[in-house]
Amino acid sequence: AELAQLVIAEKTDLAVIPEPWVTEVMLRSPSARVLLDFQEEWKRLENRKESYPQSCLVVSTKLYQEHPEVVKTFLQQAGLASDWVNDNRAQAGILAEKFVKISANAATDAIPRCNFRFAIASSVKNEVDYFLNSLFEFDPEFLGGKLPDAAFYLPQ
Repeated sequence: AELAQLVIAEKTDLAVIPEPWVTEVMLRSPSARVLLDFQEEWKRLENRKESYPQSCLVVSTKLYQEHPEVVKTFLQQAGLASDWVNDNRAQAGILAEKFVKISANAATDAIPRCNFRFAIASSVKNEVDYFLNSLFEFDPEFLGGKLPDAAFYLPQ
């Protein structure tokens, strides 16, 4: 958010910022332009249908072993929440203004470009593995010097 404010104030000429802040900048700074969409470039350069994973929920083995139903329920609700945001952009924008501190208009307009798509990691394992392998090939230290093993994914 701070970098977006610098772009809006024209105190920087180049920035890499995520949605929804890109949309906030575009709405508030007529001179700003998007030069590169990392998601689209990944798909183009890597010849992939889907983009790279942007975020994940990390659950400790202990929590999952001691409370598997809580974790499963949370994941189900997270999926429903993701669907709700995509289906109710205007209402989600109002909530974003209240809790994320971004304008409702920017949040509403940005939602389609935020690529909200909830998936259990094991169901998109090939995409996650491809991404992790790409990071590892570039610099193994990005992943602590080794690729994650099968325990990285929660059982279905």
